[in-house]
Amino acid sequence: VSLSAVLSVLMVILPARAAEKNWSGSGDAVSWTDDNNWSSNEAPGPLDDALIDADAASVVCSQTFKARTLTLGGRGNPTLTSQNFVFGEIIPPAATVTAIEVRKGGKFILKGAGTITVSGTYKDTEGSVVSEPSLMFWIQ
Repeated sequence: VSLSAVLSVLMVILPARAAEKNWSGSGDAVSWTDDNNWSSNEAPGPLDDALIDADAASVVCSQTFKARTLTLGGRGNPTLTSQNFVFGEIIPPAATVTAIEVRKGGKFILKGAGTITVSGTYKDTEGSVVSEPSLMFWIQ
């Protein structure tokens, strides 16, 4: 049995694990989807916890995005902007888990048409969410 065959079987059997993805801004310093902007050199996916707390970071979601959880703010004053016609999902493992936490200094700006689905709780500790009238922000 070859090593690649064993690894292929393990990838099917073993469940994927969530990873914490911290914003570093080392890529283009703006795009959520630029892998180099994250400490792991990979943008968050549906099983990952995204943390954006770098001071003065201005992160833009201009494409569909997914994460298990999102934490914004805390150490710095970062802003996350979801652009027009962007669809996103923040879906933690259970409805009782905080899906989005906007900490002190954090700001989540939702622009234009699009839908962001949040399955879980939303927590705002002195941060803010700014929404334009045409954006749908669903908390399930």
